[in-house]
Amino acid sequence: MTTSAPAEHCHRCDRPITPPAATAAGHATSEGVVRYTRCGCGNPQIWLTPVEFDAARLLHR
Repeated sequence: MTTSAPAEHCHRCDRPITPPAATAAGHATSEGVVRYTRCGCGNPQIWLTPVEFDAARLLHR
């Protein structure tokens, strides 16, 4: 899977993007655990925590 480097701020409200504290939903995949969250402004975010137990990375903002 190819992903670009995540932005450091939400493109809607310019708040810093950090790994989520609260998860709206999530599930396991062949590449790791996918978690769906929302920024404080409501913008959806998709996080992937790889099976190698690396730090979570933002897939979509």
